[in-house]
Amino acid sequence: MKCPFIYPNGKQCSGYIESLEVANCLRISLNESDKITRKEIEPRQPVLLYCSLKRNHRGVLARHPKEMKKIWHDLPESIKNEFEQ
Repeated sequence: MKCPFIYPNGKQCSGYIESLEVANCLRISLNESDKITRKEIEPRQPVLLYCSLKRNHRGVLARHPKEMKKIWHDLPESIKNEFEQ
């Protein structure tokens, strides 16, 4: 996946997304006998993207730029399919 970050001068980053951070995507349930059931669920928070060249493009900012956050539905199908297997 091509890095979606665009620099202030309008130039798009030439890197690619090398990793994702997906939070709140695992639900663990316990029954009365303490048997654990594990279920992967669709993430409810933005997925954080990490670039091959600049990691999160954060620079001097204290947060991820908006281009480096994606909602689960906006990710390519190939990535979502890998998660669901």
